[in-house]
Amino acid sequence: MERIFLLLILLTSVKATFSWPIPDESPLGNDTIGTYIWARVDNFDNENNQTYKQYYKTLFEGNSELRILYVGGESENEVKPPSELLLAADSKYKKLLEELHGEFDATVYSLEHRYYDHSYPVHFPEKAEDFKYLTSQQALADVANFINVQNSLNEGKWITIGGSYPGMLSLWFRQLYPKLTVGAIGSSSPVNAVVNFTSFFLVSQNGYKRRHPECHEKLKLAFDEFRGILEKKTDLSILDQLYPNLTSVFDYNTAYGLNNIAYQVVSDAYTQIQTNIDGICSTYNVSTEEPLVELAANFKQTADHIQDKHWGSWLWQVCNEFGFFYSPSHEEFQAKGTYDIKEVFQK
Repeated sequence: MERIFLLLILLTSVKATFSWPIPDESPLGNDTIGTYIWARVDNFDNENNQTYKQYYKTLFEGNSELRILYVGGESENEVKPPSELLLAADSKYKKLLEELHGEFDATVYSLEHRYYDHSYPVHFPEKAEDFKYLTSQQALADVANFINVQNSLNEGKWITIGGSYPGMLSLWFRQLYPKLTVGAIGSSSPVNAVVNFTSFFLVSQNGYKRRHPECHEKLKLAFDEFRGILEKKTDLSILDQLYPNLTSVFDYNTAYGLNNIAYQVVSDAYTQIQTNIDGICSTYNVSTEEPLVELAANFKQTADHIQDKHWGSWLWQVCNEFGFFYSPSHEEFQAKGTYDIKEVFQK
């Protein structure tokens, strides 16, 4: 019983904000997780001297003065066991970073975003108060801190790089901290935040249309059938056969449940292209005479799981700062009208 009591005390204390002093001898360090830089919990409050470990990785060593920084972004948060987490850029854009290193003999770093992967001003965040230090402005200041510290050790010329949200950060950083970089790369980065984000699906749809016109047409047929099921609501039980892993979580007899099922199905089909240029069309059998069945067979559940606390940090950011709620309301979208973003994200 005493050991359990001590463990509870330990877990309670871990939840608190880290407040280690930054060592005078070096702002960098390493531990069992990896290399880290001491970062301020609040970059904009001079009265707050609390710090936390922000992890980074040196992906490639170079001999030129050019430094390339891959800016980390959203990922599953700390609720997931650390052994199952990847450091930033372990899996994303690794080939591109390797090519840039080879072309310019540049040193390439990746820096984790606060509140993601292993880097937490507040550990195991759950309540709103826990997330108060999670903003894009704080993240950009973290990048500035990293570059300044590295320059104090070995002066260099910096380029930031990122895709999607990290790409937004990369471009914003160039605007807000122009003296710290000589350039920035942002791929697929919607720099203007919007709530009703209709263009995402449309861009994905156009990508399928250009590269895989047959698959594009089959997806249209599949979503025509899917929309018909949602609108008629006479045989929703077919969803149990097509998407049992969704109907086991969401009750399709409620507006909330049905909208969430539709959100997962539509988002999955059009977000697979984010990590694979061919997306769902890389495995979709265009010779099928049952387009919806084939769609379900290729379901990979790639949409953000907004009910999953593993994604609590990203949910906080989209609700608090950005919006970016994937919306099927564009007139030209094949799955138009399949769900209502208010039903999915506001309840």
